[in-house]
Amino acid sequence: KCHDHPFERWNTDNYYETAAYFGRVNLARDGKNSANQNIGGTAVEGAKPLYEIVTDAKEGEVTHELTGKVAEPDFPYEAKFAAKPDATRREQLAAWMTSPDNRYFALSYANRVWGYLTGTGLIEPIDDIRAGNPPTNPELLAYLTKEFTGSGFDIRKLMAEICKSRAYQLSIETNRWNADDGANYSHAKARRLPAEVLYDSVYAVTGAMPNIPGAVPGMRAAQIVDAQTDAKGGFLATLGRPPRESACECDRVNDMQLGSVMSLLSGPAVGDA
Repeated sequence: KCHDHPFERWNTDNYYETAAYFGRVNLARDGKNSANQNIGGTAVEGAKPLYEIVTDAKEGEVTHELTGKVAEPDFPYEAKFAAKPDATRREQLAAWMTSPDNRYFALSYANRVWGYLTGTGLIEPIDDIRAGNPPTNPELLAYLTKEFTGSGFDIRKLMAEICKSRAYQLSIETNRWNADDGANYSHAKARRLPAEVLYDSVYAVTGAMPNIPGAVPGMRAAQIVDAQTDAKGGFLATLGRPPRESACECDRVNDMQLGSVMSLLSGPAVGDA
């Protein structure tokens, strides 16, 4: 947004030309919101309503902040796609993104699901897909991308393909030849559960009813939309749930620090369970 990438082909023009597809959008606060139900209060964009009504507008443009000119909508790279003649800008963008000819969408999604299931993406970090960051196994990523596209972007089939693989089913046990391997999937990667899953698991094991302040009694942590709603003692935030002010996967933390350990040992959320 602010400057051309120093090493890759992406530049500020690409940013504003893509942003122009969202120039003709109306956002209105949904009546479901209370006055203080906002997200992203500390983000650059400022606080946004938790629930919004999104509609298409007939007019609206995006101005290139560096040139002061109106940015015309354009795709970062060519891909064949079919869209109805009267398609809105967002419908055109959606058709382009999900086109079988789009070389990034299916690849990005296949890499993301592989990373979620195995703990390490074929391209790592999974958000950093660029020419200067090639996959560790390009043949495997190409295969998963082809299968995902050929299935009509069937997520369940993609997950089943990965879960039936030997790489996914390996034990976390290592030997003297692969103990230091963190990129080639010679053994499973031991990982901590995400904050929401960990909280729900504790209550599932004990049989207690979750009672998160500000949420309906019995609602699981994984069902909570508002990032400001947290379990007692700030359990979810302490265990690494991101504030959702950014789309970057790096905002979530799943490691074990002192605060995480203490929340699990003696925190009020676990105590109530």
